[in-house]
Amino acid sequence: MSETKKDNFIDQAMSSDWGESHDSAQHTVQVGDLFDQIQQLACQVQSVDSYYQKAFQLIAKHYHCPYAYLSIQLPSMVIEDYHHQGATSPNFWKSSTQNAINDAIAQNKSHASFYRAKDDTSHITQHTLTLQDSKSQTIGAMSLMIYTHDISQAKDNQYKLKSLAGLISLSTTILLSRIQAQQEERKQTLTPNKALVNAAKSQSEHQLAFTITNNLRNKTQCEQVAIALVHGKRLDLLSISGFDQAPKRNPGVLKIKDAMCECLDRQDIIVYQTESTDWDEDKISGHYFLHKNWHEAAGAAAVASIPLITEGTCYAILSLRRKPSQPFTQKELETIQSAVQPFGPALHLVSHAKRNLYRHTTHSVKKWTRTLTAPGHIARKISLACFLLFSLWFCFGSIPYNVTVNSTLVPQRVTHVVSPFDGFIAKSYFTQGQTFRAGDIIYQLNTESLENEKALLQSQLAILQIEKKQAFHEKSPTKSRMAAAQIAANLAELTIIESKIRNAAYVAPFDGTVISGDLDKKIGQLIPQGQPLFELAPRHHWELELDIPDDAVSNIQLHLPTHFMAHAKPDIAGAGQITHLSRKLVAKGSRSVFQGRATLTNQAPWMRAGMQGVTQIHAGKKPVWWVTLHRAIDYFRIKFWL
Repeated sequence: MSETKKDNFIDQAMSSDWGESHDSAQHTVQVGDLFDQIQQLACQVQSVDSYYQKAFQLIAKHYHCPYAYLSIQLPSMVIEDYHHQGATSPNFWKSSTQNAINDAIAQNKSHASFYRAKDDTSHITQHTLTLQDSKSQTIGAMSLMIYTHDISQAKDNQYKLKSLAGLISLSTTILLSRIQAQQEERKQTLTPNKALVNAAKSQSEHQLAFTITNNLRNKTQCEQVAIALVHGKRLDLLSISGFDQAPKRNPGVLKIKDAMCECLDRQDIIVYQTESTDWDEDKISGHYFLHKNWHEAAGAAAVASIPLITEGTCYAILSLRRKPSQPFTQKELETIQSAVQPFGPALHLVSHAKRNLYRHTTHSVKKWTRTLTAPGHIARKISLACFLLFSLWFCFGSIPYNVTVNSTLVPQRVTHVVSPFDGFIAKSYFTQGQTFRAGDIIYQLNTESLENEKALLQSQLAILQIEKKQAFHEKSPTKSRMAAAQIAANLAELTIIESKIRNAAYVAPFDGTVISGDLDKKIGQLIPQGQPLFELAPRHHWELELDIPDDAVSNIQLHLPTHFMAHAKPDIAGAGQITHLSRKLVAKGSRSVFQGRATLTNQAPWMRAGMQGVTQIHAGKKPVWWVTLHRAIDYFRIKFWL
């Protein structure tokens, strides 16, 4: 044992962990129980890697190690594990323990290093111990950091740890011998015996499956064995050990069948069990939820499913269940698969032997007829009667045929408001979507220039009146007639000006809604005469614009009843009937449709122009089969020119 005073190393470790583990270093560690535990462990585990890891953890926990590391190199795998406790980071110890393990393996020798703190009150020992295989070859080592009171206690721990390492190496040899003996025993018991060979000559696939499952249950110490025949993506459960006939509707049987389907999809061995044995953790749990359900329903039993695959084809699925204390090993299931695999094609051969299509059909019909005509089976007979009645109704009955189309709410009548003369926009009182009452002013044109013209004409008219009177007193008929003509012309112009002033403000003639038009952004702009300004629609005078697909228009006629349902108010339906059908195909989005019009009897205040919805057109009664199948029939007619 080397004695080293590595101040920083010991100070950093002791500052966080010594207070927690000091008590464990004050007494002499008793390892008698630890020897017994390691020996018992060798009799319990089913794999070498599990034994090394569990024995290593037992030692590390027994000595309250703040850190310990295990590294073993086997021909078929590399085993690495570590133990950590306390507040110190594992990275603090990792480099030191790995270097110590590398040195021990290179020198083929166990060693220990004793470290002191500056104040000489804290001590820790790094024990590195080599591990050997059955041929006394070093295959790895483990390094443990142990708090000690003094160097004599450290030496005592080193001697005991060497003994524990030797015990682990010896127990591993015994464990390997036990595992090999078990594998050989199971391999021999799984060799097809005379009963299985005779069963291969069976004329019934159920009889053959019964023989397979019951023999495997006895030979493999399983609680239950089940086998199912594969028909494409469907499974036919043939036999469950312990049952003369597999109960198809039993909840436990359904869970087994679900797990078999999962194995069929996976096309590989699936196992779900609590004990990992020699399986990878992903292979045991993975994402096999159906096997997990079976495992939980069976009281945490070990469950597994094996596909019987020959030349790339899965012929059957074999499922096994065993007590939780008897987990499956990978080698064991592979041996079972190898032994039972030839029976997959044999089951199919027996199932299809000497049967052509006619015999298959005849057999199925006879079996079905016997089942129905035999006493009992009331539920099946009622089901058959219901099916026959349904078939008659389907072929000869009729049901209402409804065509559902997209529809838009539009006004029945639209009033187009245009500029009465060239003028400037003075005010706009309403915009698109707003409602108005009869008598409301919709917009106002500027009349300032018109008022000036009116005043000018009125003054000119007064002058002409005076001139006319003067001509009368002068007894000049010519001047009198000319003045009268000018007065008439001025009066005409004055009438026009006054008409424009009256029309400058548009007064709504009815209660309604502004469908389109917004003059707020055109205040002060010159609007030419005749330019459209607004579209107004009377309130509560709506109708529907229907978009009828071309494949349904042949079934639509005038005056058919309709029901409208708006997306904004799907709880309210409005009735009506078709009043117009267009014979012209128009493009609507990505589709071509025929447009129609329908009345709407239920007029509501919430309705607005442009609201979208669906309308159901009641096209009368049609045969049930036609309503159900006409789309598919039309598709195949077009696709295959039928």
